[in-house]
Amino acid sequence: MYYIFEIIIAIIVTLLFIKFEKPKIKFLFLGYLFLIISLILQIPFKYLKLKIVDFFPTMYEIPLILLSIGIITISEFTKYFSLKKFLKTRSYKNAILFGIGWVSLESINYFTIIIYNFIFSLFSINFSYTPFLSENYSILNFIFFFIINLSITVLVIIAIIKKNFYYLIFAILYASISLILLENVILYERYIFMWGLFLYSIYIIFKYNKLK
Repeated sequence: MYYIFEIIIAIIVTLLFIKFEKPKIKFLFLGYLFLIISLILQIPFKYLKLKIVDFFPTMYEIPLILLSIGIITISEFTKYFSLKKFLKTRSYKNAILFGIGWVSLESINYFTIIIYNFIFSLFSINFSYTPFLSENYSILNFIFFFIINLSITVLVIIAIIKKNFYYLIFAILYASISLILLENVILYERYIFMWGLFLYSIYIIFKYNKLK
């Protein structure tokens, strides 16, 4: 049921940004499109993640981390090259709308399941969506990952606008370190890290707002 609220939040954020910034609407749909392309490109890596224990019965943590970094790298490079192709005017607000479209769908936990279920059904392959669902997932998780993912996307956008590849590398490292620590930090340290990550991500988003 909470997926409805995720969709409502994503729609409100999108409409408010369009109303106040007046970007080109096509970038919203480009964000949707290239997220789907990115998810398709990630399929081999995500399949290996699901089967990692079969290949490495013990000491599977390192291969699992490497696969996670591979998935992140594919995602951020897809953002980078798609935006680099279509962002002809180096417009920050158009790029942010692209990012909002991408991140809105990416942060909805059930969206990936819908896409993968559709793709695998085309090839008559059974798809188990259970590993993609978290029992503790909530609206707060959605908001948290929305902000984190948007800040990472901002770094990719800055890499294009400033023509500095360093920001793309930073985006990949930031996403990778965040994911690894989120999966391995426990108890109170986890909450402290999550708040720090959340606040720093907000800082990234507003730091580059002047580029619009």
